[in-house]
Amino acid sequence: MKSLFYGGWILKDYFDREMAQQRISDNVKVNVEAHPQEGIGEDGQAVIDYHIAYSYEVMKTEKKNVGDWEPGRYLLAESNAATASVQVIRETFEKELAGYIVPGRNITIKVTGSADGAPILRPIKYSGLYGDFSGEPYYLNGNMDNISISYKTGISTNGQLAFLRTYGVRHFIEQEIPTLQKTTNVFEHYVFVAEARGNQFRRVSIEIVIHDAFRK
Repeated sequence: MKSLFYGGWILKDYFDREMAQQRISDNVKVNVEAHPQEGIGEDGQAVIDYHIAYSYEVMKTEKKNVGDWEPGRYLLAESNAATASVQVIRETFEKELAGYIVPGRNITIKVTGSADGAPILRPIKYSGLYGDFSGEPYYLNGNMDNISISYKTGISTNGQLAFLRTYGVRHFIEQEIPTLQKTTNVFEHYVFVAEARGNQFRRVSIEIVIHDAFRK
């Protein structure tokens, strides 16, 4: 995993530690990149935001490619690679990034999910785990749109699959990262649907922006 440093702290070797303890599959590599960037605060004044991006690679093995979602799957637990990513997010926010998290601080969480172009010939059953969605705003291939998904009608498009993959990440962050339960969070969901087929198109990535991160 790439080293990440700024403001007196360093994140490195996390991936190796997790692999050694067999908490992350040895064919998944989680990448973390971070950088400060000038932004505009609520009062219109210049501030420094902190951008942290999480992504992953799934390495080919002699076995099947274990890591990405199988066709038609969307639950977070069904992707070893996505699960590894959110574990890294929890680790970094509970430890290295904890000093930047204060009650009420504004945080934007951008989750991008993708799907391949394999046709869905019949509706896929939706478990309802994340609730029903009616006119939920999101970005589809870069354009603002809205999406509806329900337990009754199921999943009929790859866009819906990709959206639910992003929502699995959101659900984990909301439920499993206590430090982010005291901040003011805005989630943005981005979906990309490829024309080609393949598990390399069934993935998620996450960017978290801590606004005005260096204000005491």
